[in-house]
Amino acid sequence: MSRNSVCSNTKCAYPDTGYCYANADPVSSCIYLNANTTEKKKEKKLISGKSYNSFWSGEFFNPSDILQVSQRSTPYIIGVVGAAKAGKTSYLGMLYTLMLNGRFLADFSFAGSYTLTAWERIAYALKFHNGHVTFPEATPANPDFYSIYHFSLKDGASSLKDVLIADASGEVFSDWAINRNNENTATARWINDNSDAFIFFIDCEALIEKRAESKESILDIAQQLKQDLGDRPVALVWSKADRIAEVRENLKQSLEEELTQIFPLNSKKFEISNFSLTDPDAKCHENNLDAFNWMLSALQNKLGSLIKLDLQYVPGDALFNYTAKRND
Repeated sequence: MSRNSVCSNTKCAYPDTGYCYANADPVSSCIYLNANTTEKKKEKKLISGKSYNSFWSGEFFNPSDILQVSQRSTPYIIGVVGAAKAGKTSYLGMLYTLMLNGRFLADFSFAGSYTLTAWERIAYALKFHNGHVTFPEATPANPDFYSIYHFSLKDGASSLKDVLIADASGEVFSDWAINRNNENTATARWINDNSDAFIFFIDCEALIEKRAESKESILDIAQQLKQDLGDRPVALVWSKADRIAEVRENLKQSLEEELTQIFPLNSKKFEISNFSLTDPDAKCHENNLDAFNWMLSALQNKLGSLIKLDLQYVPGDALFNYTAKRND
């Protein structure tokens, strides 16, 4: 099937990457491929007989989709920042996988997601396939391509918080570091302007293979992020840290010192990996979650604004009905 084929799914990057977001196998069987892009979505019927267009697909959000959760609260937005192949999307897949396998956040429990299909896709890529581990497809560098993932989290007092994690192509961030007004860096600008906090990726493997060149790229992006950072928290994540001992010590030390100067306040270093050398492995099974825990704690202290859920059991109903009100 040619990549010139027309796909009506606006969130699919098949024409650019050859990767089908509907996971059709073969791709030629995809219901969106070659479909009429002007065809209206089929309407679903409510019990009352009124028709509506479903707002929930399970796919990642675009900025316009955020309205779906912002009507009930102001969500935390966490920007994932770093160069190409630094492990940003793989980190999100591992975070979801750990939670799916019973690893808990410190102060919150999973309470739902509008982007479960997107979460499942990147988590699936990290599983063993024919004895080998694969990785999620690279996020497309298309300037109009957004991939925003959603979590609803609940604390011990049944307070609800929506969290949005915004991912973008590493190539876009590298271009943004050179010229923040580049017309092809809209996604990086949106993440920079709208995020409440950031997860900043430092690729150990790139530092091993490219050394000074990789260090310069990391610092360029960090300097651009610093420009209007304010007091927003930054988690400094050294990814692929199962190989951090192979990074030249003088290079590692100088990079750490310069990053400390760039982000002197409200930042913390984490070493993470998707490969466990032991079981359990702190870099794989603990630090992936710790980085997210630290981020949530920093945001909760800084921004607050949770929603209190009053849970009411309805006899004969398998679900809880609830009404949401501000937790003043």
